[in-house]
Amino acid sequence: MKKRNLITALAFAVLCLLQSCIELKQVTHINKDGSGIVNIHYSTRISNLSMGDEMGNFAFSETKARNYLTSAGTDVRELKIETRNDDSTIHVTAVMNFSDFNKLNDAKTFSKFRTLWEKAGDEFVFMYALDKDSVAGINFSKGTNELNYEFNFPGEVVSGNGKSEGNKAVWKIQSSGISDGFNLQARVKAGSVLSELLRLEVLVALILLALALFTFRNIRRSNEKKTAP
Repeated sequence: MKKRNLITALAFAVLCLLQSCIELKQVTHINKDGSGIVNIHYSTRISNLSMGDEMGNFAFSETKARNYLTSAGTDVRELKIETRNDDSTIHVTAVMNFSDFNKLNDAKTFSKFRTLWEKAGDEFVFMYALDKDSVAGINFSKGTNELNYEFNFPGEVVSGNGKSEGNKAVWKIQSSGISDGFNLQARVKAGSVLSELLRLEVLVALILLALALFTFRNIRRSNEKKTAP
């Protein structure tokens, strides 16, 4: 019996190597204080779930998916599970809040990742990494699909190893080459407290100027009415 189970498990592993296991798209918004929102969508072939409702760190039943995405610092706002008969795939779409990006990996779905968001002078340092030793436990696709990561930051991206434009950086990773892991990195403009105070002072000054002009105009009109014949 044990031998038969071992053969079944090996056959399933080979099957995953020959076809898509997990396809992923993740869009993350990070605020200055490290809080933010994750929009995540992942899918697999229904046949890949013949031995259960989870693959690695990804779950495909509502209860498990919610549990895998929830931790002390994360909360699932929306969750949708859809089965598509046209291509025999199952899709999970979720929106979740997090209070601290550095603790995002407290949720099981992200537990294999190393996360970093910290202030360094006038910049924020960002990292989202998957080590080589952690790849095997995730069941990402070994085919030709892509892992799509998009991060939206609270400031302009200064540098990094992704494709950036303004406050956004995108990474498209060929899943056939993730066996060595990957490390998404960026440095983001933080903006100084002084510049933010200066912008606030300018705004207040403009408001006061507008009020002064409005008051002056009203006084002038009142005087004109009094002197009119």
